[in-house]
Amino acid sequence: MSRRDKGYYSEEHKPTARQIRREKRLRAQRRRNLREDAFDSGTIRWEAYTHQQMWDMVHAADVPGMSVRSAQWQELAPQLRDTSRSVQNIVGKLMSSWRGPSAELATQAASALTSWGETVADSSERVARGLETYTTVLQETKRRMPEPVHYWAERRLREGYDVKVPDGPQGANLLDQLIDDHTPSKAEARDAKAQAVAVMQVYESESRNTRSTLPVFDTAPEVAQPPTPVSPPVTPPPITPPPVAPPPVTLPPVTPPPVVTPLPPEPVPGIRPPANDDSTAVAAFGPTGAAHGTGGPHGTTAFGVPAGGVHGTTMGMPGGFAPGSPAGTGPGVPGGATGVLGRQAGSGAVAGMGGRGSAAVPGAGGYGMMPPAAGANGDEDRQHSNRYAEPMDFLDDIPPAAPPVLGE
Repeated sequence: MSRRDKGYYSEEHKPTARQIRREKRLRAQRRRNLREDAFDSGTIRWEAYTHQQMWDMVHAADVPGMSVRSAQWQELAPQLRDTSRSVQNIVGKLMSSWRGPSAELATQAASALTSWGETVADSSERVARGLETYTTVLQETKRRMPEPVHYWAERRLREGYDVKVPDGPQGANLLDQLIDDHTPSKAEARDAKAQAVAVMQVYESESRNTRSTLPVFDTAPEVAQPPTPVSPPVTPPPITPPPVAPPPVTLPPVTPPPVVTPLPPEPVPGIRPPANDDSTAVAAFGPTGAAHGTGGPHGTTAFGVPAGGVHGTTMGMPGGFAPGSPAGTGPGVPGGATGVLGRQAGSGAVAGMGGRGSAAVPGAGGYGMMPPAAGANGDEDRQHSNRYAEPMDFLDDIPPAAPPVLGE
């Protein structure tokens, strides 16, 4: 032998395109061989396997284990028969003291069960015989299977390549061929594979015949009515009532408060409002917007009081008729019946009475929001403090005890 330093042959030489196509067809055929209908119809193509693959199939079967399974099925049959007969004896004894519809139903159920037990016992015996037959077929196939011829292994060793020896029976057969003095040929390998295909075809036929003798096990009969499953009560979901619109609320018509029109105060003769808070001089005034006072026989003095008091907002009312001095020269008193200063007759209200009348002078503008302007002071007038400006109770219209000094 030459020195082996080239490694494996498959590593040095890649398969050709022809070899790839052939291997692809063989893989597809092997997949079809695994289908159930291929075994039933006898159309398995054993040529798609190599001689070594068929050898492995046969020698990988556990023949001793199959013999044990066959014996177990054989032992099961008499046990089932004994059990069925025991049930029949118990039911027979029970029927001797039990009468009625319930007893009849129990007898029928027990009879159906024991009959099924006898059938299963017979089926177990048939399964045991079938396994025994199949084990015999497998043993014969294993004996008749020729050994693969590894003609290529010795050639690769002579060419300097490594040869992989697998484990198991396959490797042992390869080593035997490498160490003997015989050099196998490719023709011998071809003939050996043809014999292996024929052996597998016989194995297929015998296995199919044995399979046809195996029984189909029936299900056990119903000896009692199965309890009807009671489903838990279904709680209906809570019903949510639709939203109810509130009833329309009819509000009573709102009666507007009565409008109270303030009445103008009665005019007080001979009273004038004060000019200001700190002076005793009084300004003459008349109705708002009046151009001239109304003339009398001896002249008149046009003056009035505001409608709301000293600081009223409405027009003043015309004053009374009185002969006397020109308008606006005499001192007046605070007017307005509804003001802080009530109806008080002031001193000097009749100043200049009986004098010579003169033509009326235009009256001053009516009292507005502000106090009227004060009139001019007389030559002999003296300034006096206004006692009405002193603090007083505005919730009461009681005037001070001592009236103010107005005029001379």
